[in-house]
Amino acid sequence: MTQTDAGQSNKIPRGHGEKVLLVEDDISVLNLTKRMVKGLRYRVLAATEPEQVLEMAREHTKDTKILITDVVMPQISGSKLAEKLIEIGPETETLFMSGYTANVIAQHENHQKPTVHPAVGHFDNHY
Repeated sequence: MTQTDAGQSNKIPRGHGEKVLLVEDDISVLNLTKRMVKGLRYRVLAATEPEQVLEMAREHTKDTKILITDVVMPQISGSKLAEKLIEIGPETETLFMSGYTANVIAQHENHQKPTVHPAVGHFDNHY
């Protein structure tokens, strides 16, 4: 917990059993992230393959709150996965994570800025 300038505390949001879709091709990062998110009281549906996550999304469309996805994966980029997920469940939000810098991500996205739907957020996470 941190203190803001106004003296108010910022707490990490805790879940109430909401479902989170998690995709990460590195199994150790997947397991660590899954443990952390579960520790915040979310139910985690995790996979190493984007196609698995899309299938999970089809099965759990109405009760999935967020997709947490790696940005750079061998099969499909996280931004392309988020676009596909929006077609399945437009109310599901997306959180991107990556150990890569913005320059590497831009190269992976063919020198283009990653496509981000207005319902999608992005932050840099350097492990």
